[in-house]
Amino acid sequence: MSLILDLQNIALGKATQNQPENSHLPSALAVDGNSHTSLSRGSCTETGCCTPLPWWRVDFGSTALIYSINVTSRGDCCGNRLSDFNVRVGDSNVGRGENNTLCQQNIAVPQGQTSTFICNPPMYGRYLYVQTNIEKRLPLCEVEVYGETFMKRC
Repeated sequence: MSLILDLQNIALGKATQNQPENSHLPSALAVDGNSHTSLSRGSCTETGCCTPLPWWRVDFGSTALIYSINVTSRGDCCGNRLSDFNVRVGDSNVGRGENNTLCQQNIAVPQGQTSTFICNPPMYGRYLYVQTNIEKRLPLCEVEVYGETFMKRC
């Protein structure tokens, strides 16, 4: 017997990134449901040029069980920018999320492409972080997080 889950994109409309005042566009553009890969079309976000070790975060608002993440990179230029990054999941919102568990590390998405990353085993946490390992801009055109959220009981 196999279990088939009908997972939803639980990141839609939920995001923050470091130093948004130094960013080209709001972080929420990476979770707007539009995966167009051109920054000028208004569907991508990118941290500013002088942001040291940038990160981007989804706050699910409550505990989530994360199975997989789809990440879409810019297609209009800068193909090497979305490389050497980590995905972390956990309950800590301190710093760059470095206290959270690694789902994937040292990964990359080719220019204009979407790549899927699996958390194996699935991971629990309120936050999902995308964090670079080197100093450069962090461009994201769309981030889809597939999993389940759990409501807190009073």
